[in-house]
Amino acid sequence: MSDMSWPEVQEALKRTDIVLFPVGSIEQHSTHLPLNNDIFTSFEISKRLAQKLAPEITVLVAPPLPYGLSPHHMGFPGTVSLTTRTFIEVVKEVCRSLATHGLRKIVIMNGHGGNTSALHIATQEAAIETKAKIFLVDWWELVPDVLAKLFKPPFYHACDTETSMVLALGQRVDIDKAKVSIPKQSSKFVVHDFMASGPKVYEPLLDMKTITQTGAVGDPTKATREKGQELLNILLDRLVSFIKELRVSGGSSSA
Repeated sequence: MSDMSWPEVQEALKRTDIVLFPVGSIEQHSTHLPLNNDIFTSFEISKRLAQKLAPEITVLVAPPLPYGLSPHHMGFPGTVSLTTRTFIEVVKEVCRSLATHGLRKIVIMNGHGGNTSALHIATQEAAIETKAKIFLVDWWELVPDVLAKLFKPPFYHACDTETSMVLALGQRVDIDKAKVSIPKQSSKFVVHDFMASGPKVYEPLLDMKTITQTGAVGDPTKATREKGQELLNILLDRLVSFIKELRVSGGSSSA
């Protein structure tokens, strides 16, 4: 959308009311991945999804919001973090702008797990204020079965899963610099793994350096482009199915 003129956006609005809004972070991703990894991931997934849907269905891709909630990564140089309330308000104001222009179905594509809790609040508040349909997609939540099949835990940060995914997306990956880092658990109930099942207790992570000196949690040395491509293909197929359902609900026009 940012590379379109306003008349081009106006013309696109005759064909669609669906927009993808990529959100991520600028934060350390260990020794082998760039700081932009989370926003790179959500933006690339969004662009590929829009391409896969075209020309049958038109969806717009909003300019990405690169900054997120990364205070626990501030011990590593280069990380940039917003405060929680600032982040929530920025997300809401972007949604408000999009909805004002007629994009009444907003899909927030999130690439950073640290954003999720605040995005729950932001999406609810924005939906109430704008009366638009607003959805949050944490991409990993759409493929838990695929993660279990292709990867060994933990899935947490700059790990096998995340590194494989961005290899498939074309990110710069210095795989020779990848290092294994699996922290000891302070309790069997406190687990640093987004996909862990069973009884869990949440403990805020205040400083990543308390659990990893490299910045990674997991084993990125096992990452491959092939695993990432299989994961990406299934993710995109499921996102296509979701958008097709979304297009029908509420009378969205087709391309």
